[in-house]
Amino acid sequence: MQRSLKIGRVIPTRINAGNGGDVSDTRIYKRAWLFKRKTDVKRWFALDNALCQILNNLYLLRYITPLNAEYWKKRYLAGEPLSSNPQFVYRDEEIKFTELKNKLNFIKPEDEVSMLLFKKAREAKLFFELIEARNSSVFRDISRRIYGSVDNTLLQKAYEWLKLPVGSPTRFHYDVIAAKEKLEKELASRNLNVAVKLRKYLTSKAAAGIDTIGLKASASFSDEDFKRIIAHEVETHILRKQNGLQQPLKSLFFHGFPRTPDSPGGYLKTDEGLALFSEEVSGILTSKRKRIIAARVLAIYLMDRQGLNFNEVFEILVREHNFKPATAFDVCERTFRAGGFTKDQIYLRGYEEIKEFCALRSSDMLLLYTGKIALDWLALLKKWQEDGLVNPPVFVPKWVQQIKFRNSL
Repeated sequence: MQRSLKIGRVIPTRINAGNGGDVSDTRIYKRAWLFKRKTDVKRWFALDNALCQILNNLYLLRYITPLNAEYWKKRYLAGEPLSSNPQFVYRDEEIKFTELKNKLNFIKPEDEVSMLLFKKAREAKLFFELIEARNSSVFRDISRRIYGSVDNTLLQKAYEWLKLPVGSPTRFHYDVIAAKEKLEKELASRNLNVAVKLRKYLTSKAAAGIDTIGLKASASFSDEDFKRIIAHEVETHILRKQNGLQQPLKSLFFHGFPRTPDSPGGYLKTDEGLALFSEEVSGILTSKRKRIIAARVLAIYLMDRQGLNFNEVFEILVREHNFKPATAFDVCERTFRAGGFTKDQIYLRGYEEIKEFCALRSSDMLLLYTGKIALDWLALLKKWQEDGLVNPPVFVPKWVQQIKFRNSL
């Protein structure tokens, strides 16, 4: 990988998306500490490569995104009297998750690195079990284990954001084809090897995949939407993934470090919190956007802590918090899909943690772009940097050029 002189631009040489460490790459053995542990390094790479082959089949959102959400949304927006909650249907399992889970038993925690790989494999099992538990009470139980839920502190912060001004109506300037072309040009200008795909089934207007950004095929886009896709999807999710590809241990840095017992959400919490932070320093974390983030937190609380159903939460968002029915439906769809998905509260929780981290350790912010790492693992990351097991980030967000970005917080 050859660095470019401009921040946010690089000239890629070889990208082996999602595969593990290359044991034939002798450059890593030139680092003194790793040379002494050459046998261990080969073993780590072999474990990492085998683990990546399994993780490459883990497409969670593919299997928990409703296929018939638009049908139900039209009925809600038409004001039809509905006696039941939406009956969502989902994509059939295209692979045998039981077989993949059984393949995850090959890692023995013999040292610090293999222990992390072992934890990553154990967490992958949990994600496969989450998919298998769709439309059952077990799904929400597993979701809580992975992502956590809403506590009173987070709920109060959400209420603060819900009191913010509603904002002016959005003007849409691009259909999805124009947005796709505009985004492709932006990615090309940054030398990012990422494809833009149109997706029929998305619960948001845009979502970053392994080496793609999906745009919702039925959506229209405003200038603010486009800026948000750049700040949120490109300058956070995509850049962290692209930097993860430059690391020896891709099952951790590309697919994401495992969560710690006292911090549900793991790297995803840091990921989404950092994405909101990127929106803020880019000047597009508006009151309207904050209200939507807060509505997701409230919806999870009402579902998971108060036991309310889809219709009841929908009515509360519309009548008590002045959300348009279309926005309220989208929030509820994300919350109630597959049996109750508690992930969306990590956006606000992660944002609060990133804000605190930046206030105390702003000089360490770019470490978060080394790959898909969580705040919980930064001490280990620094140790691995000293040992030569981690490469510095190649892709960095443009906001690092803003010398006064800290003053905007």
